[in-house]
Amino acid sequence: MPRRRNPTAAIAAAGWGALLLALAALAPSAHAQEAINMPAATQPSPGQWVVRALPKYWRYREGGEDTSPASPRGLFELDTSIAYGIVSRLSVQADLPFYWLQPQGPGESDRVGIGDLALSLKLRILQEDLNPVDTVRVAVFGGTLLPTGTDGFGGDSVDPFLGAVFTGIFGRHGLNQSLSWQFTTGSVFDPVFAGETTADLLRFDTSYLFRLSPSEYTEVHQPALYAVLELNGAWETSGDLEIFLAPGILYEAQRFALEASIQIPVVQRL
Repeated sequence: MPRRRNPTAAIAAAGWGALLLALAALAPSAHAQEAINMPAATQPSPGQWVVRALPKYWRYREGGEDTSPASPRGLFELDTSIAYGIVSRLSVQADLPFYWLQPQGPGESDRVGIGDLALSLKLRILQEDLNPVDTVRVAVFGGTLLPTGTDGFGGDSVDPFLGAVFTGIFGRHGLNQSLSWQFTTGSVFDPVFAGETTADLLRFDTSYLFRLSPSEYTEVHQPALYAVLELNGAWETSGDLEIFLAPGILYEAQRFALEASIQIPVVQRL
């Protein structure tokens, strides 16, 4: 397998029709109205840990110059993140994905390995609490991807990134908006996702959450159920663009959360 595939093939692999199913658990305390596939301007309290395990399944076709139909292939991903609150406005986070690539045809074996480790800091620069529930927050974050991948799933470079995110909670409504830029200095052995070629990457995400229940909070804690709708986009400096529409559901208890989402490709300029 070549060290670098055609960049169009790398992006088209995920862009053809990526199916994502997610289930997550947060401990020890859930964060109100966080979207599923994007960051939020929330973070753990000082001294608290938040662990999130996000199983995903991607379904895609190979791209490239060969336009003949290719059999779809599946990629399982377990994205695990651990965040820790340093002080009230500052937290640190580590994200490490685990991959299992299914065989595409007879004679091909599956591949199992880990991806690149992402280490980041998040700093909340604005917080306006309108009442005990409603809030407006802005945070900036930055970090780097480290080449920790195995069996061809990781890259060969250190790729820094930085971004900002807005979160607003207004009654039963929640809004999130995030922008980030990744300075890509290398590529992975077998690129699939945006940001895995040599092009720099701009991510832009928007989400809306509506609290289905309870209609109003009381003094007694109640689990909350949200409907989620996200728009997740990625643009590379090579000109490639992909945008996903992601409906989902979020159940949030006092000490954990469960969530599920599916990403549907709506723009594929690859």
